Order: sequence, then structure tokens, then C-alpha cells
Amino acid sequence: MVLTLRAGVGAGFAIGGQLHRGFTNSAGEWGHTCLVLDGRLCTCGNRGCVEAYVSTRGVAETWREIMPGDSRAVGPDDAATVAALARAAEEHDPVAVEVIDRTARWLPPSPTW
Repeated sequence: MVLTLRAGVGAGFAIGGQLHRGFTNSAGEWGHTCLVLDGRLCTCGNRGCVEAYVSTRGVAETWREIMPGDSRAVGPDDAATVAALARAAEEHDPVAVEVIDRTARWLPPSPTW
């Protein structure tokens, strides 16, 4: 399994060495699965989607919720904001660590097989 977490959220599954596409060719489309009833507005127009919490936009939004007015959370784009977050986390910034912890709660645990 491979997860992609950028502006959008997706996944790929290989089973027996073959890409698994699913019945409708959307086996890896989990970014628009609802996590939070009446949650954050997603780019698809629905609320509470995985993408609204773990995409670059979602991570940047979490930072702005935790620390409103933090100038580091307002970059030229969400990818730049997440890069600033990574730099802050490397320096053990407690706000950055909290943003990453909150985001990680929405992701599936690592398999132990």
C-alpha cells in the first residue's frame, strides 16, 4: 500500500504483484471518505473528508486552528506552509509537534505484518 498526501489524498494497492483497481477503478480513492460528520469543508464540496484533514491544505488549516495568527502558518501556498512546519518540527517546536500529532491521528496505523 502506498499513500499519497499532497494537495489531494490517494492510495495504491498491489496485491500479488498487480495493481488493484477495484470494481470501479477507484480502490485507492479514500480522500473523500467522511471522517467527521459536519467537519471541515472539503474541496469536493462535502464536509469532513479525509482530504480536509491530511492534505497539505488540511495540515496548514490545523496549524492555523492551533495557533491563529502564527505567521509561519501562512505561506505562499499550502505546500510551502507544510515545509515550514517540517522545519519547525525539526527544531522540536511544540506547536509543530502538536500539528503533526493531530494530523497523524487521522491516518491508518502502520501494518504489523
